[in-house]
Amino acid sequence: MRNLIIIFLAAISIPLTTIGQEDTIGWSFNGLRWEDYKTVLNPASAHDAFTYSGISFEMFEEEDTVHVVFTSYFDRSQSWVRKGHLNDTLLAHEQLHFDIMELYTRKMYAAAEPYTNKNYREFISQKYEDRVRKIFSDLYNEQIMRQQNYDVETAHGQIDEEQKKWTEAIHKELSDLKKYDVRSTSQQ
Repeated sequence: MRNLIIIFLAAISIPLTTIGQEDTIGWSFNGLRWEDYKTVLNPASAHDAFTYSGISFEMFEEEDTVHVVFTSYFDRSQSWVRKGHLNDTLLAHEQLHFDIMELYTRKMYAAAEPYTNKNYREFISQKYEDRVRKIFSDLYNEQIMRQQNYDVETAHGQIDEEQKKWTEAIHKELSDLKKYDVRSTSQQ
């Protein structure tokens, strides 16, 4: 039997991690809570909090059909907040980092849609795997730049008006790509 199982994990500014840990949660509209930040803060950091999030990417063959799955995740055991800084403004800023990760997960689904749920032979002969890998890589790199721009333009959430603009823009984009929310569709 053929085996096609490829899994990629990427995390923001941190080495690769594993999915499936009890401290790893998927994105949801319910949002993050300070209780989700479980690790001891990095004393060398100049920041008040750190959201460890990423996107997993998996291709697998089932019943002669190749499926492609992207999942945004948050790792509680790698995320931290500085004591005395637990406030709604900072949490909203950190939540938007996770929202941006989910946005790029949906963008990956949209871009990879022509290559998903394909017959195994077609998937291999047409080299769709290479195309999907490139989509993942390109959009993940774009996401990194967007996260950096977000922090710069909002001064890590300190400029209220810029934070509001970013929140509105990201939420609009998430809404525009709602059909790629795997929690509300049968993408998988």
